[in-house]
Amino acid sequence: TGNLILGNGTNTGVVIAANANPTTLTVTGGLTISVNTALSANASNPTSVGGTWILNGTFTHNSGTVTLNGTTQSIGGSSATTFYELDVSATSVSVSMANLTTAGYLSINSGTFTAPSSNLSVAGNWTNNGTFTHNSGTVTLNGASQQTLSGTMTGSSAFNVLTIANTFLSVDPDVFFSVRLADPVSANTSNITTPSAVVHFP
Repeated sequence: TGNLILGNGTNTGVVIAANANPTTLTVTGGLTISVNTALSANASNPTSVGGTWILNGTFTHNSGTVTLNGTTQSIGGSSATTFYELDVSATSVSVSMANLTTAGYLSINSGTFTAPSSNLSVAGNWTNNGTFTHNSGTVTLNGASQQTLSGTMTGSSAFNVLTIANTFLSVDPDVFFSVRLADPVSANTSNITTPSAVVHFP
């Protein structure tokens, strides 16, 4: 489709259950989830959006993947957005809301991803093969299993504040760290907030 607007913001209890249909939801333009409207994503097939993501209602990720693959895109709306897996393959993606959460990985495959001005929470792996712009915000790693950071994390893709709040503690001597930095990393400020967090540097 082109631009897709779900709900009219007036009727209540509008639920779009993409998880009930084993097909990929592809929106070549922008996706708007209106007030009083809920989109339940498909767990097996990705949701692909080529334009602006606006969430004013409810989005349930169902442990599925959202792919942003347009040109100039943004993530915004009045409701807090929690993705599971977020793949960024767009030319440019900016986050206009103060906070953004991924319950799984964040993968910047190409282009420029501009973070929210307050906090970006990532519970899975971090991969940056494009450009990450910190926007003076904080990146918080808050997974409950081992997380790996890879790709470019220095220079123009350096973190502003990197907070490690991972709660994973392994009894396996071969997996002794909760956050693994596979490549060099740079941050203006780094914080480790949980006693179980052990960082492995390259």
